[in-house]
Amino acid sequence: MILSVLISLFTLSLPSPVLAKSYALAPVNLDFTLNANGSMDVVETRDYNFSGDYTFAYQTIGKSGGEITQTGRNDSYVIDHIRVCESLTPPSCYRLLSPTEVAGADNTRPENTYYIRDDGDSWYVKWFYRAGDETKSFILAYTVNNALTRQTDVDELYWTIIGDQWEIGQSAITANFHLLPGLDGAQLRAWAHGPLSGRVAIDSPELITYTLPSLSPGEFFEARFLLPQGIFQGGATGTFSRTQIIAQENEFIQETINRQTQSRSVALLIIFGGILIIGLCLFLFIKSLLTLRSR
Repeated sequence: MILSVLISLFTLSLPSPVLAKSYALAPVNLDFTLNANGSMDVVETRDYNFSGDYTFAYQTIGKSGGEITQTGRNDSYVIDHIRVCESLTPPSCYRLLSPTEVAGADNTRPENTYYIRDDGDSWYVKWFYRAGDETKSFILAYTVNNALTRQTDVDELYWTIIGDQWEIGQSAITANFHLLPGLDGAQLRAWAHGPLSGRVAIDSPELITYTLPSLSPGEFFEARFLLPQGIFQGGATGTFSRTQIIAQENEFIQETINRQTQSRSVALLIIFGGILIIGLCLFLFIKSLLTLRSR
């Protein structure tokens, strides 16, 4: 009896197991549609694969048009019509909280709602839901009113597909850029910036596709492409020429090649050094054996 009581007390004193929570983002499907007025409609769809209970998510949308020395434009992006939905059939869009409701929302986390906050150089979007050990597909949609940059002799889109501010990695990333019908495909040029596993393909004069197997936290994935001038009637004004942009991209490519060459050289030196050390150790070992036998 005493033994059973002691065992019971010992069992009660053990800490309860803590179930770890986690989530993964995959796949990530992003759609960008360029309009004749230089604006771009964005629909970002991400599958959140939850393990454990979750009630909110957030994302930032950058406004910066980039350094003028890199992009040729000085205007920030003008972004509006921000919406959050769940990718159901049909999609179910969340309710935008009023300013008075936002004050206590982080504590109460009202289901199927969201709010947006202007942080100066970015928009902060936070939404509330209920999820546990399931997959939810969230849609973040918005319009960039001046996405296009009208450079001196060419039009350009230079857009960060996924920025480096994310705290979790993402996988199976596809970004489709839908262009205006009737564009001259021979004048299209496209580049991808970010991990070397990223790919860009001009599928047709109306579609440019970017793909990436995975993106780690702190990394970014960017799209840049040139379009024939005279098709779009709006957008920001830039100072670069087509020749300057191509030269800039060629310089980026050469820098990447140089970094790869340096990395390979370092790897070869490490391998060669390791072989030398192993060979030296083997030589000394054999020499010591021969010395012992000769005694």
